[in-house]
Amino acid sequence: MGTSEKKSYCCCSCCTAVVLIGGLICAGIIFACLGAASIPLFDDLYVDIVKKQLVLKKGNEAYNNWQVPPAPVYMQFYIFNYTNVHDIITNTSKPKPTVQQIGPYSYREYRVNEVLTEDDYQITFLQNNTYVFDPTTSCEQCTENDTLYAPNIPVITVMSKIKDLNITNPGFFKNVALEAANAVLNADSDVSLFKKLSVRELLWGYHDPFLNRLSTLESLLELFKLDLPYINPFVALQYNGTKGALLAGNATTLTGKKNINDVQKITKWKGESSVAFWRTKYGDMINGTDGTRFHPFLTSDEQIYIFNNQLCRSIYLDYERGTSLMDISLLRYTTTDMVFANYSVNPDNHAFCGPTTCWGAGLLEVSQCQEGNPPVFISSPHFYQGAQYLIDAIDGLHPQKSLHETFISIEPVTGLAMDAHKRLQINILARPSLYFDVMKPLRDEFNFLPVLFVHEGGSIDKPNADKFKSEVLSPKMILKWLSYGLMIIGGIIILSALIFGVVVSKRKDDNYKRFNDEDSKGNGKEANGYTDDVYVS
Repeated sequence: MGTSEKKSYCCCSCCTAVVLIGGLICAGIIFACLGAASIPLFDDLYVDIVKKQLVLKKGNEAYNNWQVPPAPVYMQFYIFNYTNVHDIITNTSKPKPTVQQIGPYSYREYRVNEVLTEDDYQITFLQNNTYVFDPTTSCEQCTENDTLYAPNIPVITVMSKIKDLNITNPGFFKNVALEAANAVLNADSDVSLFKKLSVRELLWGYHDPFLNRLSTLESLLELFKLDLPYINPFVALQYNGTKGALLAGNATTLTGKKNINDVQKITKWKGESSVAFWRTKYGDMINGTDGTRFHPFLTSDEQIYIFNNQLCRSIYLDYERGTSLMDISLLRYTTTDMVFANYSVNPDNHAFCGPTTCWGAGLLEVSQCQEGNPPVFISSPHFYQGAQYLIDAIDGLHPQKSLHETFISIEPVTGLAMDAHKRLQINILARPSLYFDVMKPLRDEFNFLPVLFVHEGGSIDKPNADKFKSEVLSPKMILKWLSYGLMIIGGIIILSALIFGVVVSKRKDDNYKRFNDEDSKGNGKEANGYTDDVYVS
């Protein structure tokens, strides 16, 4: 092959290489662009899939998990045992009550949402909870037969109702009736400011002898037409199964079919769209979910709402920080001191003042929405985030954020609560009476006596966490890496084309140099014995 032919062949090869390199670069750009363009497309696809899966539709996994939650939940009771009862009753100096916290007395909670009516858009149901004592998660050697001294809720309730009658200057006959009623109460061994009970009796109820004999007191009060409302002689703080479900009342929740951001949002309680217990429409509003799920794709700048039928109101939680559980990233929300703040600090809380009084920070009066209307107040445990005077009034209270706050950690993609801990304290308001000796040992005009606090909590377990990661998080990662993979492949192709181009260019330069050298050596006049001016013989 001649030099000119070699050069022609080299040029042809170079053109082929250029076309090939150009094709590879184009292909690489196409792959890279497909990868970049697929990120929002795959994100939209993933969002659409997740939203469709979260709609409560009979038979799907979201519906089944709502009806019977798979993660274990425990109800733990920490009870306040009053250790200086005798001193309080007999000491004229009226010492402060001293309490010793005992517990936890732990119960495994089995939840079933019993559907009453449903359609594609809403479900009306009863939350039927069954509680089974669990010694393994209770305090060591704790049993339901343990005994303690607790505030005598029936007596304090009756005394409260008599005091609310506002008896002033009753006159001779009414004084006689009151003195007779006081004599009846003093003669009754069951009438005392405190009562010795077993844990089982305090939590799950007992028939109170004093309430059974209350008809005698009622007949005396009727002498001056002061009637006590009916009080159930069976006293219980907690109810198991159907009784508890009926007392809690049915609720109506949205399925999310119309708007996925409304999934599990409570719209009605006991058939009504407002609660009608508070002072304003704001207080009576039903906002939020039941606390087990929130809308998907939650962000940290949002405030979340929960409707709590124990409080007869909605409450809100604010974002605190990011956290994780079993390698699942979560957003942690907690109640702030603004939730139960005095209305002078949080004007919105004027809506949640009691029927007659606005109380101090940390207290929520719920007597108006409880059976029998006992003077019950809800607070955080140990009056955490409450007014200091509440803590100072009882020896043995030590509020701590880590032990007494309420918080929920939520997986933001699905809105599922993965780690939830609700902590509420039950307190009874006891007030002294001018007419009845049983109330005279009380120190102050308003005595908020803590009875117990409950910690209802649960965290996703490992089997459900693994299932969640494989079914929800893994597909997202697969789609994400598929997009990145296309961009990486495109980048590799472009890089390979560039490297190939450099190699081809180098070979081209080398070949042209070699051909030029060969041409100068094989065809030069010096090689054939010629010069431009001289013939060499």
